[in-house]
This record gives sequence, C-alpha cells and structure tokens, in this order.
Amino acid sequence: MSSAHIEDAARTTGYDARRLHTNEMEIGVTDAVQWHVQRHVMSPNPISQRKLDFEHARPRWIREMAAEALGVFFYVYPGIASTASFFINDTQPAFGSIFQIGWAYAMGIAFAIITCGSTSGGHFNPAITLCFAIWKGFPWAKVPRYIFAQMFGSFLAGLIVVGQYYPQMSSLAAKFRSRGQSPNSLGGPGSILCSFPAPTETNYGYLFFIEFFVDSLIGIIIWAVLDPANPFVTPASAPFIIGIAYANMVWGFANVTISTNLARDFGTRIVAAIFYGGDAFGDYAAISILANVPATIFATAIYELLLRDSFAIIAKGHNVHEDGEEGLTRHLTKTGTLEGIADNIARRGQVRSGKYFWRGPKGRNFAKPTSACFLERCTSGAARWRQALHETSVAEVVFSDLPSPFFFASSSASASVPPFFRRYFSCHQLVSAAMTSFQPVAADDTESQSAVNDFTPTFYIGHHESKRPLPVTDFVLRQAQDVGYDMLTSPITSPHFHSRVLTLVSSYFSELAQLDSLGKSPATSTPPAPIIPPLNPVDTPLTPSDTLSQIIAYSSPWIDLCSPDPLIANISRQVLNIEIAYASFCGVGHIIIPGPRNYSSGSEDNNGLIQYARAIQEALTIGSYIQMAIQIPMYGHDDVREMTGDLQPFAREQYPHERPEENREIDLFETWDAWNYIRGVCKYNSRLSVALGLPRQLPVESLQSRWFAEPLRLLSFTRSTFLKNKGGHPVLSKSHQNLVSRYMRLKQPPWLLLSDVGPVPGLDDPTQLTDIADGFPSPSFVEDASRSVSVSPTPAEAAGSSSKDSQKTKLKVKDPAAHLIYMRYLQRNQPPRTAIERFGAGYQDYLQAPLQPLTDNLESVTYEVFEKDPVKYDWYERAIAHALSNWAPQGKPTSSPSGAVVIAVAGSGRGPLVTRALNASQATGVAVEVWAVEKNPNAYVLLQRHNEEDWGGVVNVVKSDMRAWKGPLRSSTGPIGHAITTTTTAPESPHGKVDILVSELLGSFADNELSPECLDGVQHVLAPDFGISIPSSYTAHLTPILAPRLHADISHRAITDPTATETPYVVMLHAIDYLATSVPDHPRIQQAWEFVHPLPASTLAIAEARRGGGVSGGGGGSMSGGDGANEHNTRYARLKFICKDRGVVNGIAGYFEAVLYDDGEDSKVELSTRPDTIDAKSKDMISWFPIYFPLKNPLYYPDDSELEISIWRQTDDRKVWYEWLVEAFVTVGPEKRMRLGMSENNWEGNGVSFSHEMCDVPNVHDLAKT
Repeated sequence: MSSAHIEDAARTTGYDARRLHTNEMEIGVTDAVQWHVQRHVMSPNPISQRKLDFEHARPRWIREMAAEALGVFFYVYPGIASTASFFINDTQPAFGSIFQIGWAYAMGIAFAIITCGSTSGGHFNPAITLCFAIWKGFPWAKVPRYIFAQMFGSFLAGLIVVGQYYPQMSSLAAKFRSRGQSPNSLGGPGSILCSFPAPTETNYGYLFFIEFFVDSLIGIIIWAVLDPANPFVTPASAPFIIGIAYANMVWGFANVTISTNLARDFGTRIVAAIFYGGDAFGDYAAISILANVPATIFATAIYELLLRDSFAIIAKGHNVHEDGEEGLTRHLTKTGTLEGIADNIARRGQVRSGKYFWRGPKGRNFAKPTSACFLERCTSGAARWRQALHETSVAEVVFSDLPSPFFFASSSASASVPPFFRRYFSCHQLVSAAMTSFQPVAADDTESQSAVNDFTPTFYIGHHESKRPLPVTDFVLRQAQDVGYDMLTSPITSPHFHSRVLTLVSSYFSELAQLDSLGKSPATSTPPAPIIPPLNPVDTPLTPSDTLSQIIAYSSPWIDLCSPDPLIANISRQVLNIEIAYASFCGVGHIIIPGPRNYSSGSEDNNGLIQYARAIQEALTIGSYIQMAIQIPMYGHDDVREMTGDLQPFAREQYPHERPEENREIDLFETWDAWNYIRGVCKYNSRLSVALGLPRQLPVESLQSRWFAEPLRLLSFTRSTFLKNKGGHPVLSKSHQNLVSRYMRLKQPPWLLLSDVGPVPGLDDPTQLTDIADGFPSPSFVEDASRSVSVSPTPAEAAGSSSKDSQKTKLKVKDPAAHLIYMRYLQRNQPPRTAIERFGAGYQDYLQAPLQPLTDNLESVTYEVFEKDPVKYDWYERAIAHALSNWAPQGKPTSSPSGAVVIAVAGSGRGPLVTRALNASQATGVAVEVWAVEKNPNAYVLLQRHNEEDWGGVVNVVKSDMRAWKGPLRSSTGPIGHAITTTTTAPESPHGKVDILVSELLGSFADNELSPECLDGVQHVLAPDFGISIPSSYTAHLTPILAPRLHADISHRAITDPTATETPYVVMLHAIDYLATSVPDHPRIQQAWEFVHPLPASTLAIAEARRGGGVSGGGGGSMSGGDGANEHNTRYARLKFICKDRGVVNGIAGYFEAVLYDDGEDSKVELSTRPDTIDAKSKDMISWFPIYFPLKNPLYYPDDSELEISIWRQTDDRKVWYEWLVEAFVTVGPEKRMRLGMSENNWEGNGVSFSHEMCDVPNVHDLAKT
C-alpha cells in the first residue's frame, strides 16, 4: 500500500494503517478500538457544510443563556428529585437520606459543569456571575442575561419535578392542610423545592449567619479551584471538587436549612408559590434568596486580597501584564525581584540556583539566609538550572532539572519542574527584562559554556562527619541544601546504644573474670554469649519519615566483624544486624558499612575476612531492599583513628589481632582482592557495591582501571585527598581530576562523598553569609589548580604518613564550603563526550543477543540506525573508489558488454552502499553497472523507489537470496539492467559475472553473522580471474576481561534461562578491565583467525563435491552427521595472555578488523573495532559493538599468571556455533607450569551456545548497531 493510500485510509476510517506492521498495541489500542467500532457498529457521517453554516449562524448569547439554564437544571433537578423521594416516603431510609441528597447535588453540579461549562463558563450561580464581573472582568452587559437564564433553569427543574410527583406531592399538601399547617413548611411539598426552616427556628440572625458562613466557604473553594496557579487541581477534577464542597455543606447543615444559591432557591420558590401558596415568599425567603450574594463576594474578596498570586499566573502563561512586557519589567524592577537575577546573569552569563544572590566584598556572591530569600524555597529539591546566552539580544532559557535521588521525592530522571521555576521564571517577559542588563560574554566563557551544553554530568555530592554533633533534622537538611549538598550521612544508632553495648561486653568479661577467680573450668562454666536487647527510642536518631530519602545511613564504625575473638565478632554481627533491620524498617535506601579491619585472607591464624563476608551476606538477607556499600580504600589501609569505645581492643589475649606492619610493602591489589572475596561470597549480589576511598596519591593506572570495572556507588574524599593551591584553597591534582572525569562517565556514575571536611556551614549561625557551590567560584578558588605543587610520596610512604597528613590537613580552611565549591566547579568543567560516547549513551554494558541474520527480515528503523554511522560508509566509498581507479591501470577487463565495471551489492538493505558505489563512480569517472541484491521483500520495495526517485533508474534491483542469485541477466539485444553507458553487444551466456562484490555482512566478531557462508554462496557470480570482494579479508581478535556487572546480569538471567551463560552477547563494553599485559609476542588483544575472499576455486569445488556426497571422511560437519561441505569455515585458536596483576576472568571480549580493499601499495582501506587500533584505522566508527563470551563461573588467578584461551568455530552444515575455554597457569619452574583452574565449556556442539540456521539470507548486520 502506498503512503498516499495509507493516508487516505486513515482519513476515511479514523485508523492509522501505518501502524499495521509495527505491532504497537500499546500505542495503537485506542485507534484499534475506534476502528473496530466504526467498522462493525457505526460509520460516522462526514460533517456537512450546512451543519457548519448553521452552527456559525447561532447567536452567541443564545448559546450562553441556554448553557446556563441547562447547567442549573442539571444541578437542581437531581437534588430536588432525591429530596422528593425522601420526603414523600416519610423519610424512610430505603428511599433516601441526607447523605444521598448531598451526593445527588454533588453529582448534579459535576454533570452541569461537564455538560455546559465549556459553552458559557459554567457560572450556574448569580453570585458567581457577579464575582466574575467584579474580579475577572466579565462583561456587565451579560450579567442580567446570565442571572435570568440561571433562574429559569431552576424554575424549569422545579416545574418538572412537581409534574413527575404531582399525585404524591398533592397528597402530602392535603395532609399538611388537614393538620392546619402550610404546605410551604419543613417536610411539606414546598420544602422539596426550596428551603424552609423548622418551626422552632425563629432566630433569623442565626439563620443568616449559617447561610452566610456556608456560602462563604463554598465561594472560597470555588475560587481556589478556578485559580490557574493552583498546582493541586486539574481541569478534570474541578467539577467533582466543587460538587463535593456543596455536598459537605448539605451533610453538615441540612438540619438547620441552607440554600447556597440564589438561582436554585428563587426559581423553585416561584414554583412552590404557584402550586402551594404565596406564603412561600415568607420572612425567611429574603435570607434564603439574597444571603448567598454578599457571602460569595466576601469569600472571593478574601481570596483575591489575601491568597491570590497574580505573578504566578503570569509566570505560568495564563495571563499577561496589562501593560505588556514593559509593565512587567517595571514591576520586577520596582519590587527588586530583577535585581539579583540581572546582577548575576550579567557577571557570569548564568542564572544560578533558586536563591537570591547579592555581591559582597571582593566581588564574591553570597546567598541571603532562608528568612531573607525573596524566592520561595524549592520544596521538591535542589534543582540546578542554567541560562545560555546567545550573541543576539534574545535569551534562550535552558533549564537543567537535575533530580537528586535524595532531595526529590522521586528518583525518576523526569522529575517535575521545581516550584520556584514554575512560579517565577517560566515567563519569557522576565527573561527579556533581565536581558536589558546583560553584558557580552567573553570568548573563553562561550567555549566553556559550549562544553557544558554538550555534556554536564550530574554530581550528587554528600556530606559525612564521623562525629556529627547534631542529628540530621529537617533544619540540618535544609541548611545542607542551601549550601549545595545533595545528601547527608547519619549514623543508625546513637552513642547511648554504643554505651549499652560496651556495658554489656564489660559485664560479660567481669563475669568471666569472676568465674576464673573461683577456679571454675571455662569449658564447663562459661556463660553463653550476651544478647543485645532491642533498640529503644534513645538508641537511634532515625525514624520513618520523608527526610530519610535524603539520607545515607552509616553503620557503626566501632564494631569489628573481623575480630579473631569470637565474642567480639558475635557482638559486632549482632550490632550490624540490628542496625540493618531497623534501617530497613524505617525505609532507608542506602547504607555505608565500614570495610574489614584486615584485608588479608592468606594468614594462617586469621579467618577474619571470611567472617566479615559472611556477616555482609547475612545483612543482605535481613535488609532485602537496601543498597549496601562497603567502604574500602583504593589501596592500603584507612587512616587509623582512635575511636572511643572501639570493640577491637576488647579482644582477649588468647585471640591476638593481626595488625598491619608499619613498614611492610604496600600490596596495591590487596583491598581489591578483599572486595572480590566479599562479593564472591555474596554471589555478586546486585545490591552490594563499593564506597571507594580516594587517597592523596593515586596508584598505578592498572589499579584505577580495576576499580573502574567494579560497581562503584560512592567516591569518598577526605581532607587529605585534596591539595592546596596558591590561594590556600583545596583543589584536586590533575590525576585526580582525570580519575573523577573517567569515573563519572560510567553508565551509573558514583555519588561523591566529602568526608570530615568540616561541618555543614550555617548550622551554628543560620544568619551567616555562606558561599554558594554553584560551579562559578571566584578565580582564587581554582587559581593554579593544575600547577599546584605537592611532593608525591610513594604508596608506602603515603600509607605510613597518613596520620601525619590527617593532622596537617586539620588546619582550618578559609571557607567552610570550600571543598564543595571546588567539586561543583569540577562538575561544570567536565570535558565533552566523544562521538562514540554520545552515540552509545544508554547502551553501555547493555546485553543484546545477536541477531539470527539468515532468518530475520530487519525493520526500516534498524537499517536507519546502521546508516547513522558516516565513517563506515565513507570507508566503503573510498574502497570502491580505489578499486575503480585501479581497474584500468591494472589492465583488468570488465564483465559488462558496455565496458562498465559491474558492481553487485549483496544485501543492499535500504541502499546506502548502492548510493556510495554511484558516488565513487561519479568521483572517479569510471562507468559502472550496479546491481542491488536484497532478499527482504520490504526493503526491496524501498530500493525500487530509491531507483526511481534518487538513482535515476540506473540500478538493477533484484529480489533474491544472494546465494541463489545467478548473476546479472543479459538478453539477446543488450543488458537487462541500466548502466551509465550502454551498448547493444549481446553476451554469449544469459547470466554475466560481477567484477566487484560489495557486502556489509560483518558482525561484532567478524564472522559471527555468517559472512563466510554468505559470501561463499554468492562467489559463483564473481569473475573468477579478476573479480574482487569488498571486504577482501577480516580477522577476529580476543582478550580476557573483568566484567562483574555483566556477570551479575547474566547470572540473574540464568535463573530463568539455562543457556544465558552459554550465549555470546553483543554489548558496548564500558565498566570493564582488560586483564592482560602487553609483552613481546603476547599483546593484550590477539588475533584468533582470518577469513579471505574470494576463496580459491579448488576449495569451493571440494565443498561442492562434499555437499553432493561424493567425498566422505574428514571431521567437523561430517563427524556430526552432515556432509562437511562447510568444514572449510571451521576455525580453532589457542592464545596465551600474560597477566601481571591478580584478577578474575568473567568473560572474553571479541573484536574484529577488516580490510575492505588493498592494492598492495598505498590504497589500503581498513575497519577496526579493536580499542587499540580503531583510532588509526576507522576513528569514530560506531556501527559495531564488541562481542562478549561469558564464563559461567568467574576464574580467579594470582599475580604473574598466564591465561590461555581456546576457542572453536564449529559447524554441522546446518548451523554455526562457538565453543570457548579459559585456563589459568602459574610458572613453578624454568619449564614447568601448574594449571590453577579452568572454565566450563560447551563441548556438545549442539548449537545452544550460538547457532545460525543456514537457510534464508536477509541483509546481515550486527545487533550492536541497534
């Protein structure tokens, strides 16, 4: 179906036929239902011009009056009908109640607004109409018409109810008259229609007060609902809120009697006077009819004078200033609102955060305290937003709402716009006004701003104090937010709980000492280990509340889970479990657990690390929803701080605690080894992560890369991590800055925790002026940061002098928020992303199963993603151009009768390679005859359209499996296809040959999408002596990697899919570490095998003979029951990798390199996905992600080991699969090695690991491109 036909179908049926092939049930379900109804139930007639003319000719005032009358009718009729049913049946509960009557009025009001509100505005009350005229500018000329229509609607409702209940109401009237009572009294038929007080209610002042108060309350609610700046009311909910307001008053004051609406009462009272006597207009009638008007005016006056925020309405775009932008500018200038904004924008070209800035001494910006802040606090979080200036005098406001997972109620990346933005800065007028004071932006600022616009990562920065003096209250959180922190840490338990535990331990030891003094045997008289009682309110500062979403809990650092004393280890485990359980109860989302006291698991006398790992595993079970981060230094040991009440010294003498030697050599990978041990015991739990402590001296690059691959949740910075610049301000070294930039490129970047850098500024004195960490510090803060001089000690020296550094860095910093200010500066000055990072955003470490290219027909959107890579197609065009340029000089004949070079694109897809072949022909001036072969029937249609509209009909489009294509078809009179130059010379054979065969069948591992099999099948059309293939060869490459995130993901999938660990995946490898070290003869990434095209004719002849059964024997396919025709495409490689540092192999990373064209001279065109050669051969190419071969179980190896990878490409003539095996060896002698371990392997060759049914061949691409 053509697009024109599709559009016609959509117009006539109301159904978008273009969705038929997309399977968009979630999106198209409404259309589908609508189409079904129109097809099977009814077919709507088109709207006639006569109908449009009639509707256009209707007087507006008639429509408005009719809407008001009908609206009041819909409002009054359900209410008085429900009242009639109640009174006529002697108030029996089966026939109604006051509750039912209230709901009847509520729903009637909702029906009225829904039905008629869009036509007239939905006043339905004379008092509301008057208020609109007074406050909203409603035309006074319309007021009488509206009031008349409203009263008429009420009169009509009363008249119809009397007609419907006439016998019953007449009988009720007769009964009242027989008792000497007027029918127009409470309980009589007149009271069904309008309000009458009880006979005992003779105090008309009291009745007026009740009516006035009720009507005032309803009026305020109506005005609040109609306020466009009210964020709590949506248009859809307004009818029901107003209706419920009326119902509430009915339920509360019906026993006294209320009217609530002039029109409702006056119209029905006329009906009561007509049928039941003129006494319906008695003394109370004036109150019932008129009290509603002054009460509603009074209520709306209160709202307009005290509650209305007109500036918010302007900011939301619901209204404008009466004098336009000039008036708004005048207002902002007069009130001082513009002063702070303009001043800061002019100085920095940047709107800061939602605070009021003023310039202090030396040009520094300060934020006024909260009490003096003219902007209301952003209650939804510390959203930071920026304003980009352009060289023109127009300001384009770009707000970057950075939703912190703590200060926002929701951690969703699409959090709502902060209230201060919605209220004050969404209007274009304000920005235009501020532009009057803008100054030009310097060139260097413009470049910096461009980098920020390209990539501004979100830094979530927290504050941690080991000895926080105050509990984390709402005030503390607000103060931290004002300064610029996103989160705070809080201990789970208090010092009171700590003292209880110490008392318990001391009492137990005292009891043991007493038993020892009595000479009793410890084996028979030792009391059981003490049990810590449950928490009391004084034992913890935490309680379930909304503020917990802004807090990271911190477990007690004074416990020792690694203690060799079983008593201390038991008490420590109890403390941890109690804290985890209570934090889980309160709803804490994240907990930091101090790391083990001893990182070595190799000591003969110490089993502390396994005890620690077991305790963490238990804690993960207790806190089943809590994210836990183990605090571990990057290397070495944490600074030893004397803690009052530390449990470690309580260990008994018979259990000596192993302490690290002061001068022993630092084992750089010791802390990583401990972390790997802990997470291995915890089975790679996805809720377990690392809080990594950064030292002052960074280690070697290999260790930094190792931690980069781990699940980092926090990066911890202490005072000792920072240097001092010339101005005395804390800054990070260049290597630290690079590390932060690298780690913040992770798919889930870690949070940054400033630990013990000083208290939150302003807690002692909320009125003090505090620098704001907005990313724009004064130059002295970061001056000479990159040239800061610091003698860099070795890791051993750094560890040994850590205590001295800690004391030195306790010197008072000039600004209490200096560390935070610098970190925000780093955030704003992050380097821009590369092309690959921009393209792969969101795909990092995302596992994708490779396509089955011989059975799948790709969708257009998949092809479209492929075509976004300009590098690949540029390189293909270069290769074709080189081949064409060298064709004649090399003396090659052509296969076309016209003398044109015949090019066939096998698997043309949507035609990008066809376009590039034509471009190469035009650039070189060499005539070509192009054939586009495509199996996908959908892509075939598009290729024909391209040929007609874009290629001028010069391309021969063929729908065929490339292996079944017999070659260019020739006729007796000339070529069937069109070429740039043609001739009438007739060929001897009906099918010609191809000179250049172009394909893009490569996969992530070169051959994993069956490029060898596909090109072997189409080689019969290639000219045997001089034909060339593009690509001409390709090689597969391997390297072992550490990929804990991928391993955890695959292990989780293996729970429901047993083949998950046996399947290679296409993945954009990101959080990984390359384990091998490049040494002579053993590079980090090594070639496994190579495929070359075209194959020798003898190889194809043998394969064809075996396919027919003429040759038997051999291996591969023939041993698996096949005939072995594809055995020439099997491969095997065994590669050795040298690993200097210990590690864990989670899998194998696979890459490829391809030679598109090589004439042996200087025209070599190559593609590469190897990270070490991609820049040299095909920089910024994004078409292929690497392939990942996982290991079912991680393989650990020690320092100075050798890894050997064995990999097979297998086939049984029906499918192709891979088998892989990893072995670890260590050298134990000059010529002797010992195998340490071996991974499992899929030896069965059943295609479970990786198979391609060798049947249909669509255009083949790699899934990484999607």
